[in-house]
Amino acid sequence: MRASLATTAVLFIAACDPTPGPDACYGVCGEGTHCEAGKCVVAELEEPEPEPEAASGKKKKRRRRGRKGSGASKDEGSSFKAEDDSNVPGYDPKAAKGLDMNAGTDRLADRTIRQHLSRLEPKFNKCIEKSALAHEESLKGELDFVLSIQPSGKVGGVTVKASGNLKKAGVVPCARKVVYGHRFPSFDGSTMGVDYSFKVD
Repeated sequence: MRASLATTAVLFIAACDPTPGPDACYGVCGEGTHCEAGKCVVAELEEPEPEPEAASGKKKKRRRRGRKGSGASKDEGSSFKAEDDSNVPGYDPKAAKGLDMNAGTDRLADRTIRQHLSRLEPKFNKCIEKSALAHEESLKGELDFVLSIQPSGKVGGVTVKASGNLKKAGVVPCARKVVYGHRFPSFDGSTMGVDYSFKVD
């Protein structure tokens, strides 16, 4: 827009009479210009002022849409994000049942497994507390774990089923990551399958 005005101004300057006078330009200066010392000069354009009300109005509209959306929950505006457990493999029953002919016959004692899983309960509680605060509601139900433990002590995969409102609150991915990151004692035997339940009151 400014470039076209500048071009117009050059054309008008060529048509002006250089002799100064009250109307030295003889009325040839067009809209957006004025006569100054016998020359048509482009009037300075005022930058349009931003409209803060309109801009803020748009932002407000966006926020309103989020509130009015069907099923919009309170946690949408919070910083809560469900854990990403995409790198955690699920429990594979075939891996747990498969026999390794080169492996020994040892296995972890049930008591040892329970002791290790009970050590993870404070971490499960953190998962639940984080979700409960974000969703502003008390969480209740049960987490049922099925996991495989490899001879090295590493968890091969874990599947978690949640009852009550635990699944909806996003507790499952966090609980899966807690179990998958734990290391059990190593043993000379085949991969083991383990069931475990954690109740939330």
